[in-house]
Amino acid sequence: MFTQRPQQFDHLPATLASHSSDHKDFVTFAGQSVMVVGSGQSALESAALLHEMGADVEIVARAPQLTWIRRRFDRPVLGPIRPLLYPPSDVGPPGINQLTRSPAIFKSLPRNLQTRVAYRAIRPAGAGWLRRG
Repeated sequence: MFTQRPQQFDHLPATLASHSSDHKDFVTFAGQSVMVVGSGQSALESAALLHEMGADVEIVARAPQLTWIRRRFDRPVLGPIRPLLYPPSDVGPPGINQLTRSPAIFKSLPRNLQTRVAYRAIRPAGAGWLRRG
């Protein structure tokens, strides 16, 4: 599992600072105030589940705004060029997704460009279905 806890919370007991992977359900948080740190799928989905269990949830993230992943059927109909812009791998936006689906091409890029492409393709984001209406 790829758990990541901010170092600042290392000194806190597990009852006050835990990772979403530490929980099978969120029923114990019903009626409590909970701060969720992060802006990726794990954090945002946990926040939604906590809210559904009756917790008062606040999301704290370094980013100035959350990034939402659009579902395939939310994308414009582009006819025969759609597969070129949105390949089956669907990792990253058009252009970037072509690089991420071709490991040989990706590896041939300079390291600093690989880092930028990788971050753009897999940056913290939540599934669009988690968004409030």
